[in-house]
Amino acid sequence: MNAMLKVTPEKLIETAGEFQNTESRIRSLTREMIAIVDSFKPIWQGEAATGFSNKFAALSDDMEKLYALIRKHADELTEMANEYRQAEEESANLAAGLTTEAVI
Repeated sequence: MNAMLKVTPEKLIETAGEFQNTESRIRSLTREMIAIVDSFKPIWQGEAATGFSNKFAALSDDMEKLYALIRKHADELTEMANEYRQAEEESANLAAGLTTEAVI
C-alpha cells in the first residue's frame, strides 16, 4: 500500500501556529471569565455564591489540561513538519547521488 502525504511542512507549521494562537485566546477568555466571577464576590454572598465560585475554581485544573493538550498538538505538528523536511532532504541527497548513466 502506498502512502501519500497531502500536506506540506509549511502547512503543518502554519497549523501548529493556529493551535498556539487558539491556546492564547482560550487562556485570555479564561482570565476574563475568572475576573467576572471574582467581580461577583463583593455583591453575591451565601452558599450559592460559594458553591458557584468553588465549582468555577475547580475548572482550573481542567483548563490547564486543555492548554497542555493544545500545546502538545502544536508541538507534534511542528515535529512532524521537521521530520518531513529531514526525510525530504535525505531523499534529495540520495537522488542526487544516483547515476544518470543507464546500462542497456
